[in-house]
Amino acid sequence: MLKILLVCTGNTCRSPLAEALLKHELNDKELGYELQVSSAGLAVYAGERISEKVVMLLHEEQIEHDAQRNAIQLDQALIQDADLILTMTADQLQQVMLRFPESSSRVYLLTGYSGLSPADIKDPYGGSPEKYRQTMEEIRLALKNLITKLEEG
Repeated sequence: MLKILLVCTGNTCRSPLAEALLKHELNDKELGYELQVSSAGLAVYAGERISEKVVMLLHEEQIEHDAQRNAIQLDQALIQDADLILTMTADQLQQVMLRFPESSSRVYLLTGYSGLSPADIKDPYGGSPEKYRQTMEEIRLALKNLITKLEEG
């Protein structure tokens, strides 16, 4: 089983959106092995939930998700359990490697690992619904490339 952990700052926008999109895209794929997808944040506020704008986007796209899910703080146990850790920004990549040096061989920038030009997926937090939609499309493109890479082995 391959365990993928998606990481952003607060685990309310980008990483839970990426988690839901990746799970949705993998529903009809046959990889030849099991895949587990989860997400967490570097600076989570206790009790914070997935952004209402993310919930709206996922609902519009008819993508299954848990709108009541609390944000999850990245910790040692999550890092140790993950086979592949994908961050949304280069700064988050550096933070993960500084906090959890043992993860350095398993942590990558999502866009770069997916074969795209290494670029940050900017945080839409507090932005317009269109900003969230743009972020979703950036994540979706990276994930499509990621899935192709996973299918190729």
